[in-house]
Amino acid sequence: MDTTRQRLDDSGAPEGNIRDVQAAPKVAVKMAAGQDESESEQVDDLPFDDDWTEPFGGPTVMFESLNRLEFIAVESPLPLKVCQLQCSARIFYAGMEVLLHNCGSLMLLDDSFVARVRLVDMGPLQQATTFSEAASALYSITEILVDNMKAQRDQHRSELLTTFNRIRQRTSSDNVCAADARQIFSVVQSSSNLDYVELCEQLCSNASISRGLRDQVEKLLQIEQEVGQRNAFLAKFHAKFTNSTHELGTALQEFHEAVVASRVKSLLDMAPHFLGRHLKDIPERTVFQIHDNDVKLFHDLDKVLNKKIFAKPLGDLAKRWTAQMKSLKQGEQLVSAINPIYLSLCRSLEELIVEIVDRTDHKPEELLLSDDGGWFPIKSAIIWKTVTGYTKCLQHEYSFIFRLLKHYHPVTGSKKPLEYQTRRLQQQNPLGIAEELYVWFCLLDDVLHHALPQASLATFERILQDFVQLVRDASLEQMDTIRVITRNTARFIVQTFPFVDAVQSDEDKELLQAQWGEINRTESACTFRDRVDVFSGYWQNRWEMIQRIPSENGLPDAATRRRCRKRADFIRKRQLALKPKPPAELPSQPSVIPKPPKALPPQPNAISKPPAKYPPQPSASTQHARRADSREAGATKEKAELYTTAELFDIFTEYWTRWKNCKTRSEQAFVVAYMNFKYGR
Repeated sequence: MDTTRQRLDDSGAPEGNIRDVQAAPKVAVKMAAGQDESESEQVDDLPFDDDWTEPFGGPTVMFESLNRLEFIAVESPLPLKVCQLQCSARIFYAGMEVLLHNCGSLMLLDDSFVARVRLVDMGPLQQATTFSEAASALYSITEILVDNMKAQRDQHRSELLTTFNRIRQRTSSDNVCAADARQIFSVVQSSSNLDYVELCEQLCSNASISRGLRDQVEKLLQIEQEVGQRNAFLAKFHAKFTNSTHELGTALQEFHEAVVASRVKSLLDMAPHFLGRHLKDIPERTVFQIHDNDVKLFHDLDKVLNKKIFAKPLGDLAKRWTAQMKSLKQGEQLVSAINPIYLSLCRSLEELIVEIVDRTDHKPEELLLSDDGGWFPIKSAIIWKTVTGYTKCLQHEYSFIFRLLKHYHPVTGSKKPLEYQTRRLQQQNPLGIAEELYVWFCLLDDVLHHALPQASLATFERILQDFVQLVRDASLEQMDTIRVITRNTARFIVQTFPFVDAVQSDEDKELLQAQWGEINRTESACTFRDRVDVFSGYWQNRWEMIQRIPSENGLPDAATRRRCRKRADFIRKRQLALKPKPPAELPSQPSVIPKPPKALPPQPNAISKPPAKYPPQPSASTQHARRADSREAGATKEKAELYTTAELFDIFTEYWTRWKNCKTRSEQAFVVAYMNFKYGR
């Protein structure tokens, strides 16, 4: 059949309506026996022999197209019991081959359609002189016997509805099905009374559906178009076809209701209570426009943050966010509204609020204000009980975190990248990294700029280089690790900077040098984070101890802040004066002991000396020398028992780890007693 179609196309015969096909210039008419041959027209190049007749002698009239690939033959009735069409034909229409058989009155369309037909009027055939006139005869399909194309189409339709049902059932458990359900839902929402062709066309134009669903829809669309084209041709034969979309409409309605209910249930199961009560009011058209990551972030905020501090702020945030979701227009692209960095910023804010409350008389609700417009910092300045380098870090971290929270607010935040100009760390600026990681570099730069505006950071150059390298190499999954590293690095630098050049004990200098060495030898982000955390905690406690000790008995405040050099020199000289002086060295004995004088003879009548009542006591100088030797021996022994730098590092690490896990004062007291008992003996 394909070869025949190709021959038809190559011959130049027109396609389309058979009424437009030009008639052959010659009409072949072969009369039956008994008819005068002179009355018949002789035609050359006929496909029949001269002696060809019908089996029963009836006359046959043949009309052919110009290329002789199409024909219509008018036949006389035969004495047969089967019904007869009184003609036979072969014609082409839009690439389809149509055959009419006289016996049985059958019409064949390609290999997929068989129907019984009847001739409505014999007049056009009896009066026709050309092929086009003969082709204008009216036929009527009385019964469709075989329609394989329709059966194939119905099978593809049923398979598509089965796929829709499977997607509907797996929406909550399969991500691919959930994505397909979202796209099908959007098509159903945008159009009403869809038929299969319209549905398939809209799904094929959607680039977000899965490959499996796309292949299935494309196959159905192709066969729907072929059936539609064929039925348009068969309509000329008064064929009636049913194309009910009731089954499709019912299936789409059930799909719509089921996926909406499943989606709402999935969101409510994921959402915390304060968000769930607002989600119930969201219209159906927007349930698939809510991103799962946003709801999950609210869930994480509820689980991680302190409810006493964030209960009202999170409720206000959920209210504004759901209001924005309700205002989404139908068909708007699904985009996550909340940046993942928001969780890390909230965790930092919680830690800052807890530490500020411990060092001030402020209450948590004063440090985090919230209303329908957003979150705001304290209205007045923070009043510290004691101002230290650590409180400076807290102050500037607190201010910068609120700046970031405003920029990344889910509703009113900016969609543009954070605009920040580095001021202290220009040379270390890690350009080209993700913004979620770059903001922590900006936080460190801002804290150092405000806490140490004029100080040189050359001493901490290696630590800053390690920090920047960690930020460059980190992934978004390590964002919280970078957050902790940033906080600890800023506090470590600000707290240890006064000890770099100030008058202090040799132990502080030695310990600080050892800590720098340990930090510089770190190879992973977690190790860097933990060590800086421990060391920062040590210097925090060191500063708190200094504030409690009077300056006459401990490290002077003026010396650490480098405000009074004369006082520092005076205190150093006084401390040296208070140290015990070493005993004076006794004069050395001569190497040659003089011989005692010879004994004189006893005098007559001399009185002998009585025996000594008490043994002879050593002189005062001898006693002083012995006491000095004893002190030197004790000092040497005590000095030999001092911990080394490496041992001190392990002790401080253990101490700080235990101290951080304390929840009550009694636990803190136990840690102090335990460490003193373990290492103070």
